[in-house]
Order: sequence, then C-alpha cells, then structure tokens
Amino acid sequence: MGQKTTVFCDICQSDKRVAPIVVVREYGKRDPWEADMCESCYIERFGDIKKKARRPMTSNVRPQHRFHKVEITEANL
Repeated sequence: MGQKTTVFCDICQSDKRVAPIVVVREYGKRDPWEADMCESCYIERFGDIKKKARRPMTSNVRPQHRFHKVEITEANL
C-alpha cells in the first residue's frame, strides 16, 4: 500500500509548487529552522532581495554525511 503526502505553504496554505526553505542566521549561534513556502509567496517576500543576493559564505548548512541515498526496491518496500 502506498501513501500520498501533500505539503502546504505555511503562509497561504496553497499546495501548488511548495518547497522547504532553510533559514540560517548567525551560523553556529542559532539553530537553523525550516518552513514550507509556495513559489508565489517566495517571490513576494524574497523577490527584491534576490537581486542583491550572493553565494552563501558557509558551504553546507547540513553536512553531506547526514544525507544518504535510498534506492527503492521491492525488498525494502
């Protein structure tokens, strides 16, 4: 049996083109936090800032060793 999950925007409750964003302020001093945001809310709030944006100074918020790729096979379903 499969399970379907729907993610909603934390601002407008839309379920169209929603993706998580991670906010890091004062890296190492404060905990990063995450919110789900749709494309339109993201552009509305960050559109002006994106024009002035630069690459992050910290290369990884979450180090790669915490992620692992899981191959979906019949054996692990």
